[in-house]
Amino acid sequence: MPLTPFRPASAAIRTATRSDAELLHLLQQGDEKVLSGLYTAYRAPFLKWAEKHFGLGYERAVDVYQDATLALYENARSGKLRGLQASLKTYLFAIGKHLILSELRQQKRRQEALAGWEAQAPEAPVLPLLPSPAERHQQLLDALSVSLASLPEKSRNLIGLFYFRHLSMKEICASLGYKNENVAKSTKLRCLGLLREAVQQQVTQQYA
Repeated sequence: MPLTPFRPASAAIRTATRSDAELLHLLQQGDEKVLSGLYTAYRAPFLKWAEKHFGLGYERAVDVYQDATLALYENARSGKLRGLQASLKTYLFAIGKHLILSELRQQKRRQEALAGWEAQAPEAPVLPLLPSPAERHQQLLDALSVSLASLPEKSRNLIGLFYFRHLSMKEICASLGYKNENVAKSTKLRCLGLLREAVQQQVTQQYA
């Protein structure tokens, strides 16, 4: 359910006059006016908090806040918040923190993976005009994208679930149907070997 970035102030005022228990009950009933009031009431504090503690820009912070608000609403509707001890504001900010940290970890993994490929890439032959660091970085990204696409679908899925969705080996086994975690781990190593060879071949062809 999409959220409108700005709501009337009256919605936030009505929300402020109710207890968290009342608000949670209404959210469980699917009351979108209450959702709108919560969104308006905590929007500015969340954006300020996200910028101060995580350095998020305005647009990204708004996106995270909208996702966090929708997650709170969906959890309330599904009954997951029965017995919630924290305040709705605290719970909302905790969801936002989880989303931000998850994104930061994903960015870090991508940077580390790219740094690994750069370290293992073959040296480029001496040419009259060598690519700049930015061009070499983009070439490696292109090579990685082409190489991933060349792998079998199950191999692509395994790499994606582990490195980009951060699933555990147990979860990957359940998702892709591997017999056990050891089989999944050994398969992942083989997939990475194939991917490394494919990337090196792509980079070699770029410099040939």
